Amino acid sequence: MTIGLRPGMRCLLAIVALPVSAESPQGETPVASLYAGVELTRRDIDFPFTDFTTLPPTDVSVDVAEDFARAYVSFIPSDRWSITGEYQLERIDNGGIFLAQAFSGLRTERFPLRTKYHHPNGFRAGLSATHVSQRGVFEDLSLPPGSAGTVGDDAFWTLDALLGYRLKNRRGTISVS
Repeated sequence: MTIGLRPGMRCLLAIVALPVSAESPQGETPVASLYAGVELTRRDIDFPFTDFTTLPPTDVSVDVAEDFARAYVSFIPSDRWSITGEYQLERIDNGGIFLAQAFSGLRTERFPLRTKYHHPNGFRAGLSATHVSQRGVFEDLSLPPGSAGTVGDDAFWTLDALLGYRLKNRRGTISVS
């Protein structure tokens, strides 16, 4: 799929989602629903920049590859609750060149776990915990330009909370997150 991309940029996108529902014995509304999906995205970008490590400065172009993969499972035990588990993988390869982000390669893995509550009167609340693990080759600014990078990694958790209210007739929402 190529829509609205700059020249020199290509993108591949694939999304698959599979809904599965368990019917109640009387064939009424579903008791529970399970959704699973996979998303794969690849972007190849021709990234122009000026290399100031040479005299005179030179205009060059680097091929940057960005890969993103996502798999999720959402369980909806009732019409008010949902629980979602997800895995995300993002890889960026600058071809060994340190660009403005100060890394030449980066791999980030995320594991978000979320639960949400929706009340029929419009009130909603949610809680999300995400484990992030990141590894990359970073530019060491204490070394001369053109030096090899330093491999580094880190892992941490984030916790997010949401409180909100949907206005009558879907005229808007008020939320704090």
